[in-house]
Amino acid sequence: MLGVTRVTVKVCRVDHPEKCQTVRDLVVDTHATATVLPSEVIAKLGIKPHSKRAFTIADGTSTEEKDVSSALIEIDGRKTSDDIIAVDKGIPLLSVRALEGLGMQVDPKTGKLSKSDTSLLL
Repeated sequence: MLGVTRVTVKVCRVDHPEKCQTVRDLVVDTHATATVLPSEVIAKLGIKPHSKRAFTIADGTSTEEKDVSSALIEIDGRKTSDDIIAVDKGIPLLSVRALEGLGMQVDPKTGKLSKSDTSLLL
């Protein structure tokens, strides 16, 4: 069984991509459909929510509706956009959508991120 993969990411505003914060120790969650960030990072960047959505968490229960925002996510020079939600406490997570958008995957042998081929079916 693999251990936990942690990464450092740069998070930027979509509308002002020069406004960024580095966030360390995000857990790569290959089942999460939104990236989870500390609320102070989102507030400091001035990122505003665009919608609300309930989420199913790992134990199968649903959350109350949470504010959903969008941000640019960067790792090793690769960038993508993703839905983000804020947490005051808890574990920051990098979503599978961000991982795929970055063209990266968790290497099952090393437990580290590696670049993957990006697919496009036309």
